[in-house]
Amino acid sequence: MKGVFTVEVAWWQKEVIYQILTRSFMDSNDNGIGDINGIRARLNYIKDLGVGAISLSPFFSTTFYDSGYDVVDFKEVDNKLGNLESFDALLDDLHKLGLRLIIDMPVDFTSIEHPWFKESCSSKDNVRSDYYIWSDEIPNNWLSKYSGKAWSFNKERGQYYMHSFFKEEPDLNWRSEAVIDEFLSIFRFWFDRGVDGINANAINLIVKDKNLRDNPRYPGFRKSYHTQRHIFDRNRPYSHRRAKSLRAICNEYENQDKILLGEIIVEQPGEPELAASYYGGAQKDELNLVFDYTFVNIPFKPKTWVDAAQRWYDATDVCWPCWILSNQFKPRIRTRFNGNIDQSRLAAMFLLTQKGTPFIYYGEELGMEDSSVSRNRAVDIIGRKHMFSSRGRDGARSPMLWTLEKNAGFSKVTPYLPLANKEENSVEVQKNKTNSLYSSYKKFIELRKTHETLITGDITIIDVHDDNLICYLRTSEDEALLVILNFTKHKRKIKLSEIGLPLQADNLIFSTNIVKKPTLDKYVIILDNFEGAIYSLDL
Repeated sequence: MKGVFTVEVAWWQKEVIYQILTRSFMDSNDNGIGDINGIRARLNYIKDLGVGAISLSPFFSTTFYDSGYDVVDFKEVDNKLGNLESFDALLDDLHKLGLRLIIDMPVDFTSIEHPWFKESCSSKDNVRSDYYIWSDEIPNNWLSKYSGKAWSFNKERGQYYMHSFFKEEPDLNWRSEAVIDEFLSIFRFWFDRGVDGINANAINLIVKDKNLRDNPRYPGFRKSYHTQRHIFDRNRPYSHRRAKSLRAICNEYENQDKILLGEIIVEQPGEPELAASYYGGAQKDELNLVFDYTFVNIPFKPKTWVDAAQRWYDATDVCWPCWILSNQFKPRIRTRFNGNIDQSRLAAMFLLTQKGTPFIYYGEELGMEDSSVSRNRAVDIIGRKHMFSSRGRDGARSPMLWTLEKNAGFSKVTPYLPLANKEENSVEVQKNKTNSLYSSYKKFIELRKTHETLITGDITIIDVHDDNLICYLRTSEDEALLVILNFTKHKRKIKLSEIGLPLQADNLIFSTNIVKKPTLDKYVIILDNFEGAIYSLDL
């Protein structure tokens, strides 16, 4: 049945969610930095795209040492981005448009400038002395992801403190009841303001081994972060108990559909089973949605993609999966595809025809690519410190391309990061072109709204005996949709006998090839290079 939802689903299950990096979306006060009022100015664009919610990167009071993830105050908006008044206005504007708001919140650590840490440093017996993880000596072989040993010495306290990422971001001690109480208060603060969901970043890192045991090692360079199996510095069973406590906060807001999301840090390219464990199993009493970043890391190969999708479905089982192709920590998807727009369009069809909740990273719908950022323009600490070994993460965080004007309509002054300035990737150029990537994204989102099957229907992967193709069936009680994706730069033929389903040419719903429809005769379908097609089947 088209256009009518016969299966009851929550808003976060049926909507597409749009991820925004606050500093990179729109500058409202001409200082080169995006801000909350800038987002407010562009809400009509978000509404018109068809998404149902935005997910906002950290905007809390910060030193910006780590692009806003180093939080100084969880209950304040950083003054470079706005204030609580402008945040409330954004929330009000969104809700009036029928849109929801999710906020990203780092929960594993704070800034070294946070008042909690300053007080914890002051003595071994103050009220916040156990808010962080302290040791008289370096107790184990743990490594931080970006800065060598995971332990740094604090002269004032005369002890070492633990940090999973940078020494400027000390890890919180989530075994402390006082710490969980602080975050329960923080969650209530934002939910009371009307926020619809909170994404708890790195939630599987919040609890460390009680005895601080050594991590086992893989063979490799002595100090490499990835040579350790991160068993004791993350994924501890107690972290699930803390996740349940945070989820319970959501449940306090009866009939308001507050949700808890979580970013799970895993070994690359992904560990879907580990990520899915934070749903809470059959009880579903931990996270509503869990990010699996496999598709951000794997190559564009059909067997790799279909195997990864099946593994994620198997891992999530009775829970609700979500899907993501790009984020602010990795190169954008089109950059990973070496600029190929047809591959990007095909990937979009894959993303938006899966069962579960899709996330779109701002500019992904335009085919934005990473910008080139020199060391003297770098903002990301990784780019500033390690430009010769890592280009950093700034390229994927470049400002949104709005118009053909100077600075792409993002700001009247030079943006804080260089633009990935290709005219064809701007909103102004793409919005009115029927063959643009933007138009395809909009069409895919529209199809999800008019075909309930794409949201609630079952999915069955079909083996068509061609490793260059992905084929799957979405089925509900009243509808069946066939999706076929050609992952190669050559035409591919699919024998209808391999599909084993009734199919007619006039059943075509959409093709990524705007110029020429797929060829379908009595025996075969012929797909063009990097073409995807969606067919409705006669039941």
